[in-house]
Amino acid sequence: MTMRHRYDISSPEARNLASQAILVGNVIVVDERDHVLLGLRHPETDYEPGKWNLPGGCCEDGESYEAAALRELREEFGIDLAAGTLRYLRGYCCVYDDRVVNAVYFLARVASGAPICIADDEFSAGGFHPLEEAGRWELAFQQESVIQDYCAAAREGKWFVGINAGDDLPARTQILMSGE
Repeated sequence: MTMRHRYDISSPEARNLASQAILVGNVIVVDERDHVLLGLRHPETDYEPGKWNLPGGCCEDGESYEAAALRELREEFGIDLAAGTLRYLRGYCCVYDDRVVNAVYFLARVASGAPICIADDEFSAGGFHPLEEAGRWELAFQQESVIQDYCAAAREGKWFVGINAGDDLPARTQILMSGE
């Protein structure tokens, strides 16, 4: 599976592709030591086998990006966060050879040493890893750029302006988010 194009989710190109997109909610979980939560995808996984992955997955029918990100975090790592605790980071429209994916990323902060329970049907390993080592990881779905976005925002002491996690994202209609 090769990514041919990636657009900001608020771009005209992304809006034109919204009706055919698979919707995916993801979350970057960072602890107080600036370690990020990752899972190592099984070698026999259909997509991006053997690569590290941020928590997340497909939205179920009628499910918001935020709800999908929270559900996947709970299912994949056993971390149960309340709705409204996530902050919007960035959204991408990714065009692959065989599909279009609208991937929205949120940020969650947790205490250092937060207990996790790795879903062994999803990952062969996982845990919190230092952000400064991000360049060494082979991340699935080109998620390196998402971690770079987070690091840039954290260094500058600001967050991306746009929707809040609790805002209603239109599922298969125009997706308008400010990327300023």
